[in-house]
Amino acid sequence: MERIQNRGIIPVITKDRYYKIKVEDVEFIEQCEKYLFVMTVDHEEYKFKGRIEDLVETLSGRSFYRVMKKLVVNFDNVEYMSDCTINFCSGISYGIGRNNFLKARRAYKNYLFGYPPFIGREELAENKVAEDNRIEEEWEEN
Repeated sequence: MERIQNRGIIPVITKDRYYKIKVEDVEFIEQCEKYLFVMTVDHEEYKFKGRIEDLVETLSGRSFYRVMKKLVVNFDNVEYMSDCTINFCSGISYGIGRNNFLKARRAYKNYLFGYPPFIGREELAENKVAEDNRIEEEWEEN
């Protein structure tokens, strides 16, 4: 199982079928009681027994965010967020409560700052330091 998890695959074993879901194809994972529902960008839904905690190793280091205790969203497949709704690239919309939406929106904003044309936080910090140094040099000259 460890070898599969490191390749970015979620193994799904049900009574009738066996699947391999590519992690990058996942839009969101929802836990309802003892079952996980995995929705993909192809509008395919997989239902199997499990817990979100079982997938942490597979999802870590990727663009997944835990919006609520029972909901994990892949920011790579989010088209936009507005009005307490997360809208996915496949056209699916998922409504959440206001407090969770505000936290998720903030996390999504930080996620988006990592992409061009936005400047990353590290670059902003470096520019600020360079600007401060220039101001100090001008002050010393006067």
